[in-house]
Amino acid sequence: MTTPEQQLADLLSTARGILFDFNGTLSDDEAELARAYAEALTALGLEPMRDGEYDALLGRSEPDIALALVTARGHSPATATATATAAATRLLDHVADQYIALCAERPRVADTTVAMVHTLRERGVRVGIVTGTLRRLITPVLSERGLTDAVEALVTVEDVTRGKPDPEGFLAGARALGLADDPGGVVVFEDSRAGVAAAQAAGMRVIGIGPAAGTDLTFPAMTDVAEVVLSSPSSR
Repeated sequence: MTTPEQQLADLLSTARGILFDFNGTLSDDEAELARAYAEALTALGLEPMRDGEYDALLGRSEPDIALALVTARGHSPATATATATAAATRLLDHVADQYIALCAERPRVADTTVAMVHTLRERGVRVGIVTGTLRRLITPVLSERGLTDAVEALVTVEDVTRGKPDPEGFLAGARALGLADDPGGVVVFEDSRAGVAAAQAAGMRVIGIGPAAGTDLTFPAMTDVAEVVLSSPSSR
């Protein structure tokens, strides 16, 4: 029987490009994001985060999460009113400051994950990120971890009109990697069901990170994937 590690190695041996989700996938940072949102709510004088509230919103874009949180605290969501949108924007400003500060305390992209990305690039695999978060939350992390040049495509929530589970982001990522004509040659790593659905709708192969992904082939963390990549000889 083929092991998950062998299945992964086989998939990657035929991949022309790889697209990573960021939060909770390439970066082990969902706890930091949850804390950033909780602290931002407190800073704005809003009702504290409820148990399980953030977890229920995983897989949605940061603007959608922020709007959902302020809506739950009395701001009308009707057609994204100016009041609700302004409150969500203020919340995201606080979240961005808190998140960057928290990630500076301890890098959330593991050393082995960084090594994996560089190894994939050395093997000729195109690498990109497709995420529902804000560009300003990601670029400082990529710079600090030495990944800015290794990541050839960065598609964030600002670059799409429809977030996951719509495939727009992943299709944009494939175009940026020069692989628009071969979505089947792209392997996606995702940690949410919405992200998995988006990648599948784009015609790409998907590997799950963490139990919430719900994929047939799933690994507990990106560091487990990195171990396989770094220990597998290139077949290219």
